[in-house]
Amino acid sequence: MPLLGKAVGLEQLPPAKVIQIDHAQDEEAQAVQQLLKRNHAEFATLHHGMLFHNHLPHVLCSEYLFGASVDRLKETYEHEVKVLDKPETELDTQAVTTESWKNSLNDKSLNFAYMKFFDRELQVRNGDWKELLQHYLYSGETPLIHGITGGLGHPLIHLAYAYEVGSKEVTTEALSLACTEYDPIHKYFDSPPKDNSTFKTKSILEIVSRVNKDTYFDGLFDAPGFINIFTLLGAHEPTFLHYYNAWDTEDGIESFKISQRDAISLLVETYDKGLKHDFFVAHILTTSHALRIVLQFVPQEHRVKLLRQWWMFGLLVYTAQLRLTIHEGTIAAVGLNGRDWEWIKEQAKTAKYSMDSHFVKVLRAITSIKETWGDEDYWCLKAAVKFVDEFDGWTGFGNGPKPDE
Repeated sequence: MPLLGKAVGLEQLPPAKVIQIDHAQDEEAQAVQQLLKRNHAEFATLHHGMLFHNHLPHVLCSEYLFGASVDRLKETYEHEVKVLDKPETELDTQAVTTESWKNSLNDKSLNFAYMKFFDRELQVRNGDWKELLQHYLYSGETPLIHGITGGLGHPLIHLAYAYEVGSKEVTTEALSLACTEYDPIHKYFDSPPKDNSTFKTKSILEIVSRVNKDTYFDGLFDAPGFINIFTLLGAHEPTFLHYYNAWDTEDGIESFKISQRDAISLLVETYDKGLKHDFFVAHILTTSHALRIVLQFVPQEHRVKLLRQWWMFGLLVYTAQLRLTIHEGTIAAVGLNGRDWEWIKEQAKTAKYSMDSHFVKVLRAITSIKETWGDEDYWCLKAAVKFVDEFDGWTGFGNGPKPDE
């Protein structure tokens, strides 16, 4: 039998706070709105040979939610655009049509054409971006949402910020990314695989710990890197699916709650002293935050598959990054020394690495998890403090390019 389950309880997920940035009256929100529109008009969703993604909406919205000033928001904008590319406007912006839009999925050269297509489709719907998402993301027998975790999860992350601030511009950018970064794992959700697991658990940490110790994976890869995923889904697919299928999501709300804290551990507790944090593993956490936002808006029939798609993405990334050892208990052992959530907010805006968009997004993700589930044992706060204290850049790129190159 294919494994999906009913994921009972996901409808009980506490609603996340969202804003309508177009109607907000505070000057910071108005600045964000203007900068989002400027980014939409002037820069492409992909840059540097279409290998990297435009993170401006993610970091601007995160900083706004952390209480950044107008000056800080403008400073962040000017910092981020230094690496962005102008869209190749000489390309045919009419290349994508209502009849052909699904024929060119994963063609990154059409990223601007896709965005302009969805801009036009939004106009046809009188600006109703939710109806646009319903038609293009959630409809059909093989809906686009089944591959939303492509491009290291950036389409899902972009979609979450579109929902979180109610931005039309970020919505059409998210749809463009969903098309140009359509994840090959969509096939497992278009037609779910049979359940070949031999154990079940709600804890993804238990599963990755088993993967970490499984000698089957020893020597499969010479270096970490996203390209290893294609190897995993090739000759090693049955073994990979054995672990993927082990995650028990019958009690969806409980499994998701556990997975959010586990996603923090995967990044913060895999750090080794003197080294750097894994860039790819960070996206397991930031996509978990995105999932938390998006799940409350996704049509009910897609929630289980989206939850499990995130897990497949996360397990692929963890394994491809050479199965990092998790030093469980190192978060709980952190001394706070008077540091609280206000301190974390300030670090997101003023710390040495606060201009690193991924640094800010990690802090936003951890903060969101605290806001969703509470933090009576201060574990999330300790995780955020530990991350700030130890962060000194990113690693895990293997032989591939780095974002700052």
